Amino acid sequence: NLARGGYSTYRLLPNGTATPSDRPAPDTSRNITKALSLNPQAIIINLPSNDVSAGFSVLEQLDNFTLIVAAAQQAAIPIWVCTTQPKNYGGNMIPIQKQLDVRDSILARYGTMALDFWTGLAGSDNQLDPNYDSGDGTHLNNAGHYLLFSRVQAANLPDFLWMPPNYVDYSVEALVAEIAPEWGGAQSKYRLEISNRGLDDTADIPITLE
Repeated sequence: NLARGGYSTYRLLPNGTATPSDRPAPDTSRNITKALSLNPQAIIINLPSNDVSAGFSVLEQLDNFTLIVAAAQQAAIPIWVCTTQPKNYGGNMIPIQKQLDVRDSILARYGTMALDFWTGLAGSDNQLDPNYDSGDGTHLNNAGHYLLFSRVQAANLPDFLWMPPNYVDYSVEALVAEIAPEWGGAQSKYRLEISNRGLDDTADIPITLE
């Protein structure tokens, strides 16, 4: 986990990316280059609201996401981009609209590789629903974090990352002695769980316990 509180898209840009003098430079200890150096199976980027809060434009954010995602794609590493999250801006529609615009752009650009961290967290005013507010109008409480966890769980990233073999591949998952006063005794009863991690197969499986 290379995340750090308060970071914006600029901090995650690849090494060597030139940024304007009034914008942060890439953090080479936490950016996309550093992430790729760790040989990950996948990367998730979550930048909820710091860009908008810092006054950065929608276009800036999207351009930065393009560079970050391109670096991962060039390395053939799957990368998921989380949408913005609702935040209380005192009803100021300018930053609220920016958050909405970035959210919609991420969903449109990255499709199945986007994680929706907005739906359910936002109230009718497109700010953070009090039911998920930790108390500062920005950070989530436990219920809010559980909603995000459930959203990622539903996306089923492991199934996307794992490619099943092109052959039948049985695996013994468990061998449990349900009734076993003595091994191999007439009254002994065992439960065996077997899974197939490869191609479908409907053939009977001969099983011998020795």
